[in-house]
Amino acid sequence: GCGAGDGGSCLTRGSAERFIRMLRERCSARPSCVLLAGLWMDKVEHDMAVAGGFYLKAAQAGQPVGLCNMGVLYTQGWGVPQNHYRAVEYFRKAIEAGHVYAKFNLALRYENGEGVQQDFQMAEHIYQQGADDGDMSSAYNLGLLLHDGLGLPSNRRRAIKLYQYAADCWHTDAMYNLSLLYEEGTDGVTKDARMALKLLLLASGLGDTDAERKRTAMVMMMEQPVQE
Repeated sequence: GCGAGDGGSCLTRGSAERFIRMLRERCSARPSCVLLAGLWMDKVEHDMAVAGGFYLKAAQAGQPVGLCNMGVLYTQGWGVPQNHYRAVEYFRKAIEAGHVYAKFNLALRYENGEGVQQDFQMAEHIYQQGADDGDMSSAYNLGLLLHDGLGLPSNRRRAIKLYQYAADCWHTDAMYNLSLLYEEGTDGVTKDARMALKLLLLASGLGDTDAERKRTAMVMMMEQPVQE
């Protein structure tokens, strides 16, 4: 078993094996149950080989999250041999099955040229689709491409709107990037140290360690006495 605070699973090896057998027996005909079994083995037991088996069954039944998760497994090589081409196939199928967040994963493949020919225009198109469907990671990544002109013409005004859109929905990286713009007063953003600190405080409260370090540094600098 596991002791309090040791961060391990509360299943012994023997009980875990019995639990897996039970999941396989009872979930064989229900895609949603198979998916939950995969999520348990992935997030709790951290056994990607077993999780992959459940995800595959869910994917074969057309379950959108199962399809997307199989794409992630093939992207990372978790429990299966790394294969970006297979990953792309699964992300496409997940999108066809209605999975919004698979659009981020597919767009990232086009951005990086993994499993497909690198195509920033296609990445932009799919990221925008994801953003329009409410995926903040798609909005943020598109903002990065446009802000820095990575493979696309630089469009900082549009990038800032995408950052703001994602930040309004608690995307911590977008909050951090916006805070830098407010701190420096660049790219058409009015300099506003209080707004920068507010964004950093919100992001750090959501667990962003970079935001916490930046916030601490800003506070210390503001508290330094002004020298004549």
